[in-house]
Amino acid sequence: MRTLTKTMAAALAISLAMLAAVACGKPGSEATSQTTTLAAALTAKASCDTRASALRTCNEFPDRKSFNVEKALCEADHGQFALAPCPTADQVGTCSLSDGETKRYYGTREQARIDCEGAGGLFRSL
Repeated sequence: MRTLTKTMAAALAISLAMLAAVACGKPGSEATSQTTTLAAALTAKASCDTRASALRTCNEFPDRKSFNVEKALCEADHGQFALAPCPTADQVGTCSLSDGETKRYYGTREQARIDCEGAGGLFRSL
């Protein structure tokens, strides 16, 4: 699972770096439009639902042209890939990761906090 998360994190980090390079290269763009563009880019457009696993999580991915890598990694981890956000019912917390990915937890809050902080994320209990 950690290898899957690290691989997914690397792919997401590369994608976000490319997005930032393109956004920063636009001449005459205002800070407001850059913020709006970044917020839109970070909106979940796909997810990997692994709530059937021991950790009971669902990862949301920001917008990009293709989700081929995420889909392959999700299916290899026995998850269900969807071009939609994760369900919000019954979640106990969320983890915001530096690459724009959001991990939603459906198990115990303590287990969720430990997993999130171990991945370098910011945990928010619900």
